[in-house]
Amino acid sequence: MIPNEQYSKIIIDVAKQLARDYKHICYVSLNKLYDPLVKGLAANKVDVDKFFFIDCISRGVMMTPKKTENCEFLSGPQALTEMHISISKNLKAKESEALLFDSLSTLLVYEREVLVIRFVHGLIGAVHEIGPKAFLTILEGDTKGELVKSLGMFTDQTIRF
Repeated sequence: MIPNEQYSKIIIDVAKQLARDYKHICYVSLNKLYDPLVKGLAANKVDVDKFFFIDCISRGVMMTPKKTENCEFLSGPQALTEMHISISKNLKAKESEALLFDSLSTLLVYEREVLVIRFVHGLIGAVHEIGPKAFLTILEGDTKGELVKSLGMFTDQTIRF
C-alpha cells in the first residue's frame, strides 16, 4: 500500500530493490508506457536488463508500439484474461523470480471490483504454482474497498509505505 503522493518515488525504489535481490523480474505496467517507464527506471539507476515488461497501456495509445525483446504489449488494462495468460506464460518462460504488478488501483479504474478480485485471486494462485515472489501495488486511497479485504486472506504479507 503506497501513499498516493509518493507513488512514483516508491515504485522506483521497489523496482531498484527487486533488481538488487533477483536476477529475473516480470514488471506488469498498467500506468506507464514502456519507453518512458524504462527510461525513468534507468535514469534512477535501476538495472532494467533484469526486467521483462508486460505493457498493458501502450497499444491503447499507439497503434503498434515498436517491438522489443524484453516487453510484451497487451491490448489494454481491461483485458484481464489476456493479462493473466501473458503473466503466467512469461513467469514460466523467463524463469522470473519476482513479479511487480503496477497497479491494482489502475485495474479498479477499468473494471468492476468483483472482476478485479476474481482476477487477482487467479493471479495469486498462478504465482503460487509457478513460484516467484509477487509484489502487488495499490494506492493507499484504494485500500478501503473489498479488494484489499479479500486479498488479505490470500497474501503472505501487507506492507504499508
